[in-house]
Amino acid sequence: MTAELTARDKIIEAAYKVMAEQGYAATTISAIASEAGVARGLLHYYFKNKEEILVEVLKELSRRYTLRMRQLSQELPATDLSRAAISDAQKRLDRERERFLLRFELFALALRNPTLRAGAGELMESGRVSIANAIQRATEGRERSPEALAAVILACLDGLALQQLMDPTFDASSAYDRLYELVSGL
Repeated sequence: MTAELTARDKIIEAAYKVMAEQGYAATTISAIASEAGVARGLLHYYFKNKEEILVEVLKELSRRYTLRMRQLSQELPATDLSRAAISDAQKRLDRERERFLLRFELFALALRNPTLRAGAGELMESGRVSIANAIQRATEGRERSPEALAAVILACLDGLALQQLMDPTFDASSAYDRLYELVSGL
């Protein structure tokens, strides 16, 4: 994002803050408008409803993740990329716990809501593509099925994050290390 936020960007940032604090169900359009410092009607100019706002919040977070993975890919040699990407995923849960809460909230709601299902599908696809691109770089094109491997890795990362959110005593460090061992043999 640029230094100067548009009204739409302010709404998305405010929605993220409010939803992270209150959860999706308790968040109101009025609370988002208030946090963004805009009139409630302006939210409806950009978004039909709260569902669309949630999807856009998560898409923005996904864009940031994709940029982070692209940055890692450009900064690091291919041999270090797997370790750095898995380590980054592990640290992100500590830094952005609320992002994961919203992610899993979206997934649960999307199971029965077609509007959210489409957004959740795009979010998952974006994650798979980002990971597949990193796999291609890390294996220098040797991996024969990067998309399938990306789906497995994404499932592992989401599963570990969910376990940590559900059980604060769960120490996922060894599981992340084991995941790295599995993918480093590529």
